[in-house]
Amino acid sequence: MTLPEIADSLEWFDRCSPEERRAFWVGVVGTFSVIVLCFGFLRRWLGGSRLRELQAKLDNTAAKNAELEQKNAKSQLLDQKLDGLAGSAWFKQTQPSHAPAFVPLVQRGTRIVSVFNLKGGVGKTTIAANLAAVFCRRQDSRKVMMIDADWQGSLTSLCTETVAQLKDVVRGGKLLHRLLERGHSSTSPDELLHLAGETLFPHGRLLGADGTLSQVEDALLVRWITERLDFDPRFVLRQWLHGEAVRQEFNIVIIDCPPRLTVASVAALAASDQVVIPVIPDDLSISAVKVLLNRLREDIIPTVAPHLEVAGIVPNLAGRNGDLSEDRQIALQALKGDAHQALGKPVPVLIEEAIKNFTVKEMGKLYPQLSDNQNTLFERLAAIIHPPLRS
Repeated sequence: MTLPEIADSLEWFDRCSPEERRAFWVGVVGTFSVIVLCFGFLRRWLGGSRLRELQAKLDNTAAKNAELEQKNAKSQLLDQKLDGLAGSAWFKQTQPSHAPAFVPLVQRGTRIVSVFNLKGGVGKTTIAANLAAVFCRRQDSRKVMMIDADWQGSLTSLCTETVAQLKDVVRGGKLLHRLLERGHSSTSPDELLHLAGETLFPHGRLLGADGTLSQVEDALLVRWITERLDFDPRFVLRQWLHGEAVRQEFNIVIIDCPPRLTVASVAALAASDQVVIPVIPDDLSISAVKVLLNRLREDIIPTVAPHLEVAGIVPNLAGRNGDLSEDRQIALQALKGDAHQALGKPVPVLIEEAIKNFTVKEMGKLYPQLSDNQNTLFERLAAIIHPPLRS
């Protein structure tokens, strides 16, 4: 609008009567109100459309997550079934000629103890390593053998203090899978004895594990199922650990087992005098103990380990001060009755106090570098598991 046009408009407005001016302002206000209402409606409409779009995307994402969770649950169920089938495959009835004789402990003098539970994260490696540390400090002319039967190699890492020791075990091939894949008739006991590497304990020796163990176990399982093995891998450890060379060299053998019934864990149980079962006193861990005891009674003891004894249950990973809450004490007491029913005979709880959670400062430490309370518990546990033999 030009300046002359604006001037004409102002002159027109001056010539208008009061009623015409009032009508003009009413029209202006009305027009402005309509514009504001339209703008608000448009904004709400656009905003609602955006919200609907976002809601649709959220619904689509939720549907995809539910589908993924369902697939994951099916996958886990399938894995459990496959693990169960794989574990059950090792309990076919053994032909007498395939099983070397179980030499009684009173004749051997070298106690063999497996630390085992079908649930992970219950402190198996911690207990195995600290028991070995206690036994290594005893005044005994013979050594302590540690065997890592879990391909994750936690015991191997924990018990090798220096890089040189770890290289000695891993790069030196001082690993359990070499023993399993060779069988029990192809290597002399003296040669097998040299497979054990040095550890941070002066009197300790270690047969370690790494990822290769998993590959060897899978291959042995396939050959076992298809009956293409000329030896029985379940008794390889018994053949070696019950031999004269180990008997003269070692006072005790501690085996850290994986939370699965692999050929390594089955071989460990077939060679062992005792099994120690760590447990966190919660519903999930206790349920796993009952499953394990059922498997021991129904499968493991009848087929491959008739001499195996359950040394007992070790409560583990309590609170920072080691005290058990009231509900966990109740759960632990209930486990005694459930364990008796599952195994068919009483199962002792080896120490009434639980081994407490390790503090940040204690992580990576072993007996006797732990707190006095921790050290005392491991000493008591060691004394229960491996008392002096009576003649």
